Amino acid sequence: LYWLGAAAILRAAIRRNQPMWIVLPLVWVALEFIRANAQSLYLGPTFPWFALAHSQYRQTILIQLADITGIYGVSFLVAMANGLVVDIILAAIARHQPSADAAAGLKAPIVLVANQRRRLIAGSVAFGAALAASLGYGAWQLSRDTRSEGPVIGIVQRAYPISLAGRNATQEQILDAHLDATRTFMDSTVRPDLVIWPETMLPTAMNRQMLDLDAGSLKGDYLRSLAAKF
Repeated sequence: LYWLGAAAILRAAIRRNQPMWIVLPLVWVALEFIRANAQSLYLGPTFPWFALAHSQYRQTILIQLADITGIYGVSFLVAMANGLVVDIILAAIARHQPSADAAAGLKAPIVLVANQRRRLIAGSVAFGAALAASLGYGAWQLSRDTRSEGPVIGIVQRAYPISLAGRNATQEQILDAHLDATRTFMDSTVRPDLVIWPETMLPTAMNRQMLDLDAGSLKGDYLRSLAAKF
């Protein structure tokens, strides 16, 4: 329903000849925020996943922006790029499909094309400035040593589907992948005090032996032997 709502709003905006490079990110990110906070807003269940920002998880330099804006700033940037593409497509369509006014010899279409040209220039400048600022900030952040005194935390998050069914790997393979990534932390010069895994990464529930497990003894078969159904 959120995305149907977005489609309806954007369709109305396009009919009113509104610039998509700004309307699309405003509408889309607003609905992402509402969707992620629906429960606290008394609008139903909360779904804080599948945001546009999540598509950029490999672009480390770009997502540094999130420490200021949260994921919404990254989503805004992605939506802004897509809105600019929409404006380019709409301008191309308008240019190659003269309106009835053009057929009647009126000059309105020329004015429309001029407005679209100015819109594309404004959108390109705005997006270019936003992208440059984001990349500049990301490069600066990555060049800094932001560590401070305190516990060192490692996070292991492999790219497996969120659903429990239909995965292209077995539970044991998923577990082994997380163990291998965890061992990478253990062999590094900065040994973490805590390693965090995502939920549903173990084949079964963990028993109390896991609480006393020495992280240095992590082995696939050994760890699987500690997992037992209740």
